Amino acid sequence: MTYLDMDGVLADLVGAVIRHTGLPMPTYYGEWAKYDFDWVIPDEIILNMEVGVGARELIAQYPDACILTAAPLSSARLRWLSDNGIHLGILSVVDKYVMCTPGDLLIDDCPENCRLWESRGGWAILWDQPWNRSVK
Repeated sequence: MTYLDMDGVLADLVGAVIRHTGLPMPTYYGEWAKYDFDWVIPDEIILNMEVGVGARELIAQYPDACILTAAPLSSARLRWLSDNGIHLGILSVVDKYVMCTPGDLLIDDCPENCRLWESRGGWAILWDQPWNRSVK
């Protein structure tokens, strides 16, 4: 099975947050954790996300993939998917690696998610983003 992350792969959540808040582009994964604010993302930001760079090509390459996200499935997220013509199955789990069976593929922007996925016998592709480019 192939799983695609939503935020950071299919959707540009970071860009939407930057446009809404004025925060700087993160240079490493988790950098925004230093800001002390509630990470409940308002629907306004979710609905204003752009489709991620390369996401449509990724979906075309893996048309039977399933979206695997750690984000809560809100009506805004489901609406965003529909509004953007993304019609894939979707699962929301806190720890993505628990879904992995040997040979499964995960495409994600989080280095730790990829590492944990591979530790379970899956394949992982770290989706290129400014905040994960320092990862070897």
